[in-house]
Amino acid sequence: MDRCHDLRPALHKKHLMETKNAQLQQIRENEARREADRELEKMWHHLTIKEMMARVRIYYLFAIFLHYSI
Repeated sequence: MDRCHDLRPALHKKHLMETKNAQLQQIRENEARREADRELEKMWHHLTIKEMMARVRIYYLFAIFLHYSI
C-alpha cells in the first residue's frame, strides 16, 4: 500500500513530462507548417512578379511592332 503512495507522484511527474513533450512537438510541427506556408507564399509572389514582367515586355514589344508597322 505504501508503494502506491510513492508511485503516484512519480507517475504524475511522468505524465506531466509526456504532456509537455507532446505539446513542444506540436509547437514545432505548427511552426514548420507556418514556415512552409510562408515559403509557398513567397514563391507565388515571385512567380506573379515574373509573370507581370513578362507581360510588360510582351506589351512593350507589341507596341514597338505596331509603331513601326504603321
